Amino acid sequence: MHEIRGAFDSSPQSPALMPPPSRTATFLLTDIEGSTRLWQEQRVAMNVALEAHDALLRAAVEQAGGTVVKTTGDGLLAAFDRP
Repeated sequence: MHEIRGAFDSSPQSPALMPPPSRTATFLLTDIEGSTRLWQEQRVAMNVALEAHDALLRAAVEQAGGTVVKTTGDGLLAAFDRP
């Protein structure tokens, strides 16, 4: 309970008054424009293209020191520890 009270204490030592940790990160978000229409019109070609898309992006992200966080259909979210 002391820790909870200390969080609301206004003394200079209070964790509530400590600046939050900071760090710079860069995020990459991708999306294939018009993919819904392409999936409807060219399902087989889109399947092949999406596999190539994902492989190229994963390789580029990893080569740049990033991490692929999530893929979402035709999109990708990557994070980098530096700008």
